[in-house]
Amino acid sequence: MAAYRYQQGDQPLDGFTIERALGRGGFGEVYFAKSDSGREVAIKSVQGYEDIELRGIGHCMNLKSPHLVSIFDIRRNAADEPFVIMEYVSGPSLRELLDESPSGLGPQKAAFFLREIAKGLTYLHDCGIVHRDLKPGNIFYEDGYVKIGDYGLSKAITASVRSAQTVTVGTVHYMAPEIGEGRYDRSIDIYALGIMLYEMLTGQTPYFGATPTEVLMKHLSAKPDLTHVEEPFATVIRKALAKDPKDRFQSAQEMVEAVFGAAHVRESVSHFRPESLSMVAGRVAQRVNVGAGAPVGVGDFDKTADLQDDSNKSFGGATDDIGNRIGQEAERLAERMGQAVDQFAQRLDRVGERFKAGAAPRDHDAPPRPGKASQTTSPDPLSQRQRLTLGAIGSVALALGCAALASGYGYPIGAAAGLTMLMLLGAA
Repeated sequence: MAAYRYQQGDQPLDGFTIERALGRGGFGEVYFAKSDSGREVAIKSVQGYEDIELRGIGHCMNLKSPHLVSIFDIRRNAADEPFVIMEYVSGPSLRELLDESPSGLGPQKAAFFLREIAKGLTYLHDCGIVHRDLKPGNIFYEDGYVKIGDYGLSKAITASVRSAQTVTVGTVHYMAPEIGEGRYDRSIDIYALGIMLYEMLTGQTPYFGATPTEVLMKHLSAKPDLTHVEEPFATVIRKALAKDPKDRFQSAQEMVEAVFGAAHVRESVSHFRPESLSMVAGRVAQRVNVGAGAPVGVGDFDKTADLQDDSNKSFGGATDDIGNRIGQEAERLAERMGQAVDQFAQRLDRVGERFKAGAAPRDHDAPPRPGKASQTTSPDPLSQRQRLTLGAIGSVALALGCAALASGYGYPIGAAAGLTMLMLLGAA
């Protein structure tokens, strides 16, 4: 791969110093940079389709949402080269998180991401803007927030696989069928969101093939295999991927409501702890930053391989990378244990209240026994048996909590729980 145009220490734009490259997209290269005052930003050096890129960015310059990657300014250097200054997102993209979990993120995380992505997408649609290139590489997670990037594009991103003379939008695995006819409305974002939901649940996109053309043909005629997708996700994906845009959800919020209409989904996500995802995101970001010089950043960073068949890699990883799958299952177990800890705490409060309400009052007015010094003591509403019961519940809750915490650092859950229980028994 060709070297990046700018290296660490370069100052292609007055007031900003390049720290490292973040990646390439259809419109240029993106860098992590710092301003002279120390502010961390992402800078895109626009090197292709300049008029299209700047026109799209201009329409989105003043959009403000915590679920969008902020665009600060468009500046030009002494050579009249344009640069887009954006918010730098230090967390990983959904693409990196999916690569970490080849068999999918699981229903809980998938529903969480769907809901949070829909917040940013709804804001864009309400502002009259269609994203046009919604995909995991443009979704970022940082400190509990899911942010959408690269939303300021027009009708051109990458060369079309249909013809060398035409230019179209999107990445082949997430392209709605009507894009081939030049139709770009919010329904193409709903379609792409359905593809992403399928991928978050299964670890792979629904349509893959030996060539981009084969993938595009499946978008036009094939139906997604939903055999192993549970409800209500299967029904929601089926509707989101309808070939006729009129048969799809008419808004991202409508799609979210269809998923969260199921009580078990609402219950599961209500117990979801964003900090558990932050630990995973932190590990992913650390590995990427230590890797081959392409840390997580902002915007369309997909390489030319996006228009090639990368589905075999995703599908093969789902069957071969046993270690990652075990790690994912351990993480899910840790989340369930965290929920169990919360339930134990609630039960502990209720048990304590019942004990206090039913404890027999002590006779504090009785005079001290002869020969003993008079002492002032605090009333004790609990019997020894009640204390032992509370101690047992607290020990189990503490053991589960330690196990969940240990799993976040890669230690076996069973060993952590067992060791904690042994320590508590020894102390008792």
